[in-house]
Amino acid sequence: MYAPVSSSGIIFDAPRGAADGAADLADLEIGHEFLKAARRRRPAPPSPAGLADRRVYGLAFAGAVAAFCLSGLFDGVTGQVLAVAGGATCGWSWLVARALFRAPGAPRPAWPLALVAAMTALGALQTWAWTGDAALAAVPRMIDNLGVLISSCLLLLAIVEPLRGLGVAAPRAELRFRVIFAVIYALVLAVAVVWVDGAPRGDAAARWGPSIKTGCALLALLGMGASLWYRQRHPLPDAAAPRRRRSVVGDPALGQRLLRAMVDDGAYTRPI
Repeated sequence: MYAPVSSSGIIFDAPRGAADGAADLADLEIGHEFLKAARRRRPAPPSPAGLADRRVYGLAFAGAVAAFCLSGLFDGVTGQVLAVAGGATCGWSWLVARALFRAPGAPRPAWPLALVAAMTALGALQTWAWTGDAALAAVPRMIDNLGVLISSCLLLLAIVEPLRGLGVAAPRAELRFRVIFAVIYALVLAVAVVWVDGAPRGDAAARWGPSIKTGCALLALLGMGASLWYRQRHPLPDAAAPRRRRSVVGDPALGQRLLRAMVDDGAYTRPI
C-alpha cells in the first residue's frame, strides 16, 4: 500500500476519510497561497551601488554647473579653472541620466566615467597646453573640435537614456517620468545649444547668450535635483533580482476531481 501524495509532495496517512483528506489539502492550499503572497509583498532591498552613483554624479553635475555659472565672473587663472571644471556639464548630466534609468543590478562599466574624465582633460589641454606655440597652433583647434563632437554625442545620449525603457512593461507613473525627463532635457538643449550656439553677431541669441545659457544650466540643475528626489522615492527594481513568476489561476473543478480521486476512490494508495 502506498500513501497518497499531494501536489506539494507531502505524504498523507492512507487511507483516511474524505473529510480528513479534504481538510489536509485545504490547509496545504492556504499555506501555499500565504507563501506566494509573502513573496509578492516582500520589498526589494535598495541597491547601495545605484544610490551611490546617483549621489556622486549628482554632486559632480551640481559642481560643474556652479563652475560654469561662475566662470564668467572671474578673470585669469581662476576663471580658467572654473571654465575647465564646468566644461563637462553635458557629460555629468549623461552619467546622472544613466544612474536614474539603469536598473541597480545592471552592469556598471567604467568607460562612461572615463569618457567624461577624458572630456575634462581635453578642456584643460585646450586651455593651458601649447599656448603661444605657432608650430602647434592647430592642436587646440583639433582638441576643441573633438570636445564638441564628444559633447554633442553625450547630450543626445542623455535624451535617449530615459527612452530606452519605454518598451518595457512599467507602471504608468514611471513611463510618465521618463517622457517628462526626456522632453524637458530636449527643450533645454534646443534653447542652450541649437538656438544660442553659432548665433550671428547682433542677434538676440548672441547678445543674451551667456545669460540664456546660465539660466538653462540652473534649470537643468533644478530638474536633475527633482529627478533624483523622485527616483529616491520610486526606485527601479534590481535587475539582478530573480523575476517573479506569473501566478497561475487554479481550476476549482480540476481540484475537486483530483480530491475525489485521492480521497474517495483511494487513488495513489494502491500499487500499479
